[in-house]
Order: sequence, then structure tokens, then C-alpha cells
Amino acid sequence: MSPDIQYGNVDPASRLPMRPYATADGAARAAIRRTNPTSVRENEEIAGRVVRRNDGTYAATVGPQYGRRVSSSQPGPVPLGTRNAGVWHDHGGPDPRYDNEHFSGANGDKGVAQREHEPIYVGTPSGSVKKYSPATGRVTSIGRTPI
Repeated sequence: MSPDIQYGNVDPASRLPMRPYATADGAARAAIRRTNPTSVRENEEIAGRVVRRNDGTYAATVGPQYGRRVSSSQPGPVPLGTRNAGVWHDHGGPDPRYDNEHFSGANGDKGVAQREHEPIYVGTPSGSVKKYSPATGRVTSIGRTPI
């Protein structure tokens, strides 16, 4: 049996391991690094949540549509025993009809962060990993991902 399954460190929606990270940014960055190359290649959005675990560490979940070959920016539920700490997602491949190198506005990405009072993270087609904080209204770069 996998140690992740044995110790309950598995996201029930995707059955993927929820490895612990010291920060929410670290968990989001790891999830985006794992999914963004696929997101860009298949031009599909992939999303999930960043959660705070009971031990104070952070993990990333993957939304319910992951692996089903459908575009979804739905992050899915917050697993039992954790607290919501943000949403992460990838913007798919380059699209001349959409500025997917940046967060969408109040009716999209930034609106989600405002409503949830938690940051939102995005992986872009060029490989940037960005964070929008609703508390400050600022966008910061927190890393890069291979594409």
C-alpha cells in the first residue's frame, strides 16, 4: 500500500497524493509544475485547491475533472479535515482570443479570490506561475514551470 494512502494523504476527488508543503505558495507551485505542461499541450484548464492541513502544512488537491479530457476551472471541494487556503489553475495553451498570461478580472479569477478571501494561483502558457492576493490586490510571480 502506498504510504500516501496508508496515512490518509490522498485527495479523494483525484486519488492523487496530497504531499505536505511548508507554505501555500509551495503547494500551489508544485501542483502547477505538475499539471501545466499537460494543460498547455492539450489546451485544457486544470484546477484544484490549496488546503491547510491539521498539522499546519499545506497541500494541493486536483479538481474532479482532472484526467477526463474536459476543460475545467472547477477546483472541487475542500477535503474533510483541511481548510481552504486558495485555488490554483492552469490557463491551457496560447489563445489569441484570450489573454491567458494574466488573471481574468472580477468576473473570473480575481473574483473567485475576492469571494473566497484567499489567493488564486495560475500557470500560464509561457510557463509563469503567478499569485493574486485579494488582501493586497497585487499579482506576484512565484516561479516557472517547464512547458
